[in-house]
This record gives sequence, structure tokens and C-alpha cells, in this order.
Amino acid sequence: AVADGVQIIVQGSSSAIGGQITEDVRKYNLRNPGKEVVYINVGAEALELTGEKCNFHHFRFAGNADVRVQALVKAMKENKSLGTKVYAINQNYSWGQDMEQAIEASAQLGGYQVVEKTLHDVNKIQDFAPYVSKISASGAETVMTGNWSNDLLLMMKASKAAGLKAHFATVFLDQPGNISNAGDLAVGHYVAHVFNAEASGAEGDRFVADYTARIGHAPVFVEPQTVFGLEMVADALKRTKPVNGALDVNAFAKTLEGTRLKTPGGEISVRAADHQALMPMVVSVVSKDARYKADGTAFGFKPVKAFTGEEASTPAQASCKMQRPD
Repeated sequence: AVADGVQIIVQGSSSAIGGQITEDVRKYNLRNPGKEVVYINVGAEALELTGEKCNFHHFRFAGNADVRVQALVKAMKENKSLGTKVYAINQNYSWGQDMEQAIEASAQLGGYQVVEKTLHDVNKIQDFAPYVSKISASGAETVMTGNWSNDLLLMMKASKAAGLKAHFATVFLDQPGNISNAGDLAVGHYVAHVFNAEASGAEGDRFVADYTARIGHAPVFVEPQTVFGLEMVADALKRTKPVNGALDVNAFAKTLEGTRLKTPGGEISVRAADHQALMPMVVSVVSKDARYKADGTAFGFKPVKAFTGEEASTPAQASCKMQRPD
């Protein structure tokens, strides 16, 4: 990318990949003052990216485990669907480990006990029945998980086969294909996500119509936060004066720090301390009553509670020691 003259890198999945990119960007910028590049992260949610790995040239327009879990806990408790016994099951890498810690840290807020916790290999398990047996034996009323892809679907299918009555509190249930694959077994389960059109009224409807006209499908999963993040990037670019006809990346980054965007769900701003975007968050439950259906099914995400960016935010991590350019 650098060899091609790229100054802005955008990436939207996998904390493992995001962690490598942000480190590569940091090292490159240290070695090449005056030729900096910036990393716009719209999907990698590991806490370390705005913690010990934070750097001036990384901006995250996505959530993180603390934000997602806190929203789930508050909404489900208010909705009387959280219970007092929670089982934490997550994938064994940085993201899943963050989720496990966030679930434990929110126990007092939610008034629950973490009855057991499990970390497992990523996308290698074909039979989740033994894990579901452990969940059932624990008496958990809610299963909290940051799992995605097959690790979420296969676990939910094994839970239905076993007759498990617990609610699932998830982060990535809205990933494309999940509802079509899960069908009615997803009904009653929860997700914390950045955007739900039904929660955003007429502005949400307009955004969906515009996005669908341009892209060919309604915005799902990480797509809304990507649009919002890049709208903020575009705004900051317009307000950054070029130097000798080229983008001054450091000046652009300082401008982006102060950028605010009004979205259908509320305002997004960037926290200068760690470059974490403070984004509105919605907790939804899978239901036939949802106005917008998912994956061409009869089911969709019915909003339960919406949070402003400030309400959904958690404090910057003390481990972020951002080095700012002179």
C-alpha cells in the first residue's frame, strides 16, 4: 500500500489482523517522519488496539468488548431477561479474552454471577454438545458470547437440540447469513450493534433506502459503522489543507480527532485520548415483530434499548500512552 502511495488504510475485520496492521503502521511512521500513513479501523474490536497498542495514527470506528457487554447487560437487565446466572463462552484469542474479562467486570452492574467461563479454539469445533451440557449443568439463564461465524451458529444449534432455555447475549448475531442459517432458533436472542434502522425512525429509513440503492442490500453488521467512519474521514479530508499538493497525514489526524457526525442513531465523536469513536449502540432481540427482516427471513432485530455515544462509552484505558507528533 505504501509503495503505491497510499496514505489512508481501511480495514474492517479480525482483531488479529488489525493488531498487526496498527503495529506495522506505527513502526513505518516512526521510520519515515513526514511520510506518515493512517489506519482507519472499522471492525477490529480488541481492547489492546486502543489500549497498550494505541497510537496517534490509528482510529477505531467500531465498538469493543467493554462497550458491547455493558450495553447488553443494561438493556437485558432492564428488559428482565438477563437473570442472575451468566455463562461466558468465547473464542480463545484477544477478542474472546476481552469479552470474558468484560463479562466478569460487568457482573456487579448486571447483578449476576458468572457461573462458569470457557475459552475454546477458533472455528475448529464441529460439535458444541459437550459445551452445551456444561452450560445446562451450570444453571445459567444467559449465555454471553463474542463468538462469530460457525462458532456462534453451531453453538446455538446444539443449544436448541439440547432444549437449553437460556438467552444468548451476542455481539455478532447480525453477521450476514446468521439468521438465515439459524432460523427460528435465533428468536429471543440478543445482539448489541451500532445501528438498527427501526430504532432510528425516519432518518433510519432514509439511510437504509439510500444504502440499498447504492449497494444493493440493506446495511448490516459492520457496514453502517464503516459508512459513518468514512463520512467522518471525508469531512476531515475536506478541512485539511494540502501541503505541496499532498495530504498532510498528521494534520488530517488532528482534524479527524475533532470531527463529529450526526447519524440516524445519534452523534459520533472521536475521543482524542485513544482515538476510540464514541458511537451510539442499540441492543436488539430477534423477533418476527421486527420491521426490517434479516437475510430474507421472517425474522429481524427488534430494538430493545438505544444508547447515545456518551451513554454507551467506557473510559479510555490507562494503558494507552499515546505519543503525539510535535
